[in-house]
Amino acid sequence: MEAIIDPHFFFEGKLSREEAVSAFLATLLEQQPLIREGFLSLLDLPNDELNSLLNQNWKRVDKTTKRLIETEKKEIDICINLSDFSIIIENKIKSGAQQKGQLRRYYKKVHRSKRPVIVIILSPLDSSIGNKEIILLEQDKSFREGDKAFNINWKDLIPMFRETTEKMHETDKTWIKFIQKGTDCVEKLLQQKHPIRDDLGVQERFKEIIKRAGTRLTNKYKNDPYIVWGPVWPHWHDIYIAKNTFTIDIGLDYHEEREEKGEIYYYPRSDVLQENGKLLKLIIIAKCKISGVGKSDLEVNTKWREIIESTDVSDGKYYLPSIGTFSFVEKDWLEHRRNFIGNDKDLEKELISLMENLINHFRPIIKTVAKKRK
Repeated sequence: MEAIIDPHFFFEGKLSREEAVSAFLATLLEQQPLIREGFLSLLDLPNDELNSLLNQNWKRVDKTTKRLIETEKKEIDICINLSDFSIIIENKIKSGAQQKGQLRRYYKKVHRSKRPVIVIILSPLDSSIGNKEIILLEQDKSFREGDKAFNINWKDLIPMFRETTEKMHETDKTWIKFIQKGTDCVEKLLQQKHPIRDDLGVQERFKEIIKRAGTRLTNKYKNDPYIVWGPVWPHWHDIYIAKNTFTIDIGLDYHEEREEKGEIYYYPRSDVLQENGKLLKLIIIAKCKISGVGKSDLEVNTKWREIIESTDVSDGKYYLPSIGTFSFVEKDWLEHRRNFIGNDKDLEKELISLMENLINHFRPIIKTVAKKRK
């Protein structure tokens, strides 16, 4: 009979939900190299730094030595002490579970280390929480040159877990089941903790539009070795290309925040449905930037500068033909926002056209790096 490691004690015991998920992630980072590689690959790191991290010893030599990965140490969810790096991970499952400046306080507990410090915040589906914390940290006088801070969204982490189990060898069936069951538990918690209250019933509608647009784009570029699509997150709405020297992400903005009893909830804006639901009103957001591996590519950087320098600029906004105006926003993202009113098919066509125009415009700097790093 096949043995299965059941992670239910992580998620059904007396641990808080954040503590349970942190323990699950720490276990995988310590004991599963493929998960470790997938996790670190989500950071915007040049190849040499990424490979240096992957080549570190992540497990203690024997039971007499100190663990390199610890949970809930000095209030830090996950603390990793490698020979050449210190890594702290703050895990957010719940949008309302935020304390302003929390990441900055945790950083100050470890930044005196002579090793470079990498700070990571795992954001719930609303990545603005992590972005705000990263900005506060990077603006602090104590933040050292050479130290780095990253915001990873759970909508990217969950698909990575699932994709990794597909790469694992059949002899790892016990671990595969453990990761799959644990991932299912984490996803359920995210759905509970990310309080999207779809009182207008538009979530599924948008998901289907994204799915159709993504399918048509995938089919069009299926023979293009330079276009690698990111996984579709079933509870959010965006299409993006990833694992390249250049990242393009297109998403839909139709939510508004409402605070209720100290918790932040997200509702569709009241005007999202027009003409008795026949039309949709929202904002389309397109973001693009050079990825971490792209930054270490001299040719990519040179062509990026050439494109930016040759672009018309007015009042700090860049104008790209066939697309519109862009502005630089947090973390070097070049962002385009456009208002949209139309039916479902109109939105599908708009998303496809926008992605095609972005791919065509930035084609000179899109290189694939989807192959496994050595």
